Amino acid sequence: MPLSSSNTFRPFHNPIPAGRAALASAAVAALALTGASPGLASSGDAGSASPSESGAVGPSTIQVSHETVSDTAVTAVQVVTLVTGDRVRVTTMSDNSVVAAILPGSPHYGATVKTVRTPSGVYVMPQLPADQQSLFDVSMFDVSALAKLSGDAVPVTLTFAKGVQPHAVPGLSTDAGTTRRAADGTTVVAARYSTSTAGFANSAADAWRGVSSVALPAGAPKARPTGQRMHTLTIKVRNLHGGPVRYEVGFVQNVDNARVLTTQVEIVNGVGTISVPEGNYAVFAGSFRRVLVNPDFPVTADTSVTMRLSDATVRPTEAVPHYGLVDTGVTVSRESDRGGAF
Repeated sequence: MPLSSSNTFRPFHNPIPAGRAALASAAVAALALTGASPGLASSGDAGSASPSESGAVGPSTIQVSHETVSDTAVTAVQVVTLVTGDRVRVTTMSDNSVVAAILPGSPHYGATVKTVRTPSGVYVMPQLPADQQSLFDVSMFDVSALAKLSGDAVPVTLTFAKGVQPHAVPGLSTDAGTTRRAADGTTVVAARYSTSTAGFANSAADAWRGVSSVALPAGAPKARPTGQRMHTLTIKVRNLHGGPVRYEVGFVQNVDNARVLTTQVEIVNGVGTISVPEGNYAVFAGSFRRVLVNPDFPVTADTSVTMRLSDATVRPTEAVPHYGLVDTGVTVSRESDRGGAF
């Protein structure tokens, strides 16, 4: 049985309409997100909402708990290797949930790691320097997708910026015969990394010169929802000093039906944009140490949401008698009407 105790905090300022359940839980667990206890806040000014409302306290709750054992049976355990060289144990439970943990001996074991669970996959993202983090598409950290691969090499798509000749990149082997020029002028090359030698800790400063992205090969394109109006959602994230963040990854969820749209969006120089079907949405953003949530807002026209890292001031903590703290982390979950949770 799980061992738990809880405290209650009240971080959300957005009232959540009746009929759409929402739960945010901040967990301090033996194997959870690692790193210092992060701040957590609801934030944003969707549509015409006043910026002065951002960060105010509202009615939703956060529960803090300590977990040790799960009653759910394990159905599969696999170990995958990220491009960073980190080995991740991916455990699939009988209820189809997935638990992922970086293994000892990995470059980022014990460091700050962001884990994101969506209806379509689980992402484990170690904290990297901003200039490296922005190179790797979020798909590179999709451990659910990596667990479906076989063999000792992971295929990737390597893209060089317009006007840059393909060159050697740390940890990647390229296939020159696949080189092609894309319509936007970038150069795309098929590459791979070895699960036994992955990593780039000792790479030269200019080794990534001209690389614009590294991604897992794209699957079949997702069908655009038919019969729905599409609008542009703009997400703006401000740093602790009020300026734009350099690079972060946010996630957007349709809270009417998470399977209609739950996806990542890159926030570059403080701004990220995505086209979404009309509906109600939640946005998760922030840094590796501060989590920002705008849990429920309508998108019936082009909409802008502003989130500020300075609003993340709640710091969940928990102590359990006779137990020592191993790792701390914050887990934020948003239930949709249908289609699962984020």
